[in-house]
Amino acid sequence: MSGPKPLTLEQKEAPEITTFTTSSNIKIHALLTGWVDSTWHDWIPNFCFLIQHEGKNILVDTGVYQDISKTGYFKQDKNSEWFYNRNFRFITPPQSRIVELLKKVGVEKHQVDELYITHFHCDHVGYIGEFENAKVFTGKGNWPSHTGSSSAALPDGFEPILIDFDKSKVGEFSESINLTNDGKVKAIALYGHTPGHIGVMVEDDGHYWLVAGDATFTMYQSKTCEVCAPTSNWEQAKETQATIFRQLCSYPTALLPAHDFEVITRLSKMPTVLTKVEMDAIIET
Repeated sequence: MSGPKPLTLEQKEAPEITTFTTSSNIKIHALLTGWVDSTWHDWIPNFCFLIQHEGKNILVDTGVYQDISKTGYFKQDKNSEWFYNRNFRFITPPQSRIVELLKKVGVEKHQVDELYITHFHCDHVGYIGEFENAKVFTGKGNWPSHTGSSSAALPDGFEPILIDFDKSKVGEFSESINLTNDGKVKAIALYGHTPGHIGVMVEDDGHYWLVAGDATFTMYQSKTCEVCAPTSNWEQAKETQATIFRQLCSYPTALLPAHDFEVITRLSKMPTVLTKVEMDAIIET
């Protein structure tokens, strides 16, 4: 793998935290925990998300571990150590660790009530062991055969709670479960990138915010049903991409993937339904 390009000025100056507050005072925080570079793409952001509602702190993913490149991090899976060291580079500043960013929005790690892991790739679970007080949830297909296409290092004895989805529709998505009493925050099934990949949907006053993990990397990928590599099930991934794009075209929805720089812009305003002109203007970046 050749040396990475430097971060652009726009990337260097990107805000660590972007927050949107809905009409019902649901707070959605995008936490920029670092940057990922691979053989497939140049530097892309690595976002985690904190959702605050009904007195609960709901965290989605935990970012990349700062010392991921050190020998021994993947002690349980040498194939993954080879895969990540060969194909990826990471920028993970100490001040961008998930626990440090949470402090900046007034949340200590012991105050995180629930942690939802979209999938178990290394750039999503790096500091999972820091949240000892939180209940940790993920999709059934993610565990115990949780590797997807590549494994991640996890604390000894770790075992998440597996989500049993209802067949209740939210927007265009057919499997969901309420995370809050009023049903405005839900976990949803976004299968394909890994067998049990999940997302989190916020719905308030007819508007939606879709925390998508790696179910898609960009709006262009969803428009074209392009599959994000590495992926466990390409047909499922394409179907999920198509469902995401139907959601964007049918409901006012802010798409919030883990690796899309446009998250910052989308969380700065109220979401709208994609127009025909906007659909045609979506291009590969």
